[in-house]
Amino acid sequence: MRFLQGFAVAVAVHDAEIKHSETGAPYVEVLVQFDKHAGARGVPYAQRITFRSFVTEDIERCPMIRTGAIVGFEGTVDAIVIQKNGRVFANPRVTGRILQVAEVGA
Repeated sequence: MRFLQGFAVAVAVHDAEIKHSETGAPYVEVLVQFDKHAGARGVPYAQRITFRSFVTEDIERCPMIRTGAIVGFEGTVDAIVIQKNGRVFANPRVTGRILQVAEVGA
């Protein structure tokens, strides 16, 4: 099976957080969203994904990634499967590196 590789520019929905994997490795995680557009029923919709990076330089950038910051990134795409209220959801996730951060108010 092949994997999806991609790059994007999106807006941080929340401040980035430093978390630790099951093996104890630190990583930075941020929920980002792309431009809003009209969905199938005309309701505004914005795709959100979780981005994470295990790169030391990206972890050091964590304080710069606040709500509203524009984040450019690249990486490998997969999905997290979540069961909630009897329904199954697949939330996209990108694991990679940060290319650029435009801070809020910059």
